[in-house]
Amino acid sequence: MTFSLMLPLVLSGWLSLGRHGRLICDEQQKVLWHNDQLAQFLSATRAFRIDRDLITITGKKEQMAFQDFIRSGNADIVLWLKDENDRPLWALQIQRIMTPGVPTCFGIRFAQTDDFLAADFRHFETFFNLTKQEALICRRKLEGKTVQDIVEIEGKSFDTVRFHIRNIYRKVGVSSREELFANLRLFLFN
Repeated sequence: MTFSLMLPLVLSGWLSLGRHGRLICDEQQKVLWHNDQLAQFLSATRAFRIDRDLITITGKKEQMAFQDFIRSGNADIVLWLKDENDRPLWALQIQRIMTPGVPTCFGIRFAQTDDFLAADFRHFETFFNLTKQEALICRRKLEGKTVQDIVEIEGKSFDTVRFHIRNIYRKVGVSSREELFANLRLFLFN
């Protein structure tokens, strides 16, 4: 890794010490750097592999979400690697690292779901980069409200509520209310 690439990464905090596995990769998913804790993560899961310095996420949906994120230009995303019973076991916090004059890289932090959510993380709205309206509608969905309920409670049009729900699903990386529940159920809602 060259010094010009190393300095922005150090400043961004991705090379900081910690007990969670971390790696830096490029847009082709080639590993540029990783810490020693990554080996522990790799030995504990079959859902993520590194073969010839290339990252592979074995779940097709999660791999596609990662590739979509790389192309999207979004700042960050969380992918959940699940067990055979569809329970989230591992959280991959992925952040786009952009510095002028340096190719775009991605920092990936690996944590067991319980550790990930127990850590001092931003509230879910900012974590998933939801707007205030999206966060409000997301909370209503998690309360079990239907689209029609939300329309009546919030005084929004049906199309507006559906628009926000599609954005929520895209940002959280899900395609149904059940998946939304699974991905957000461990966040604390006040």
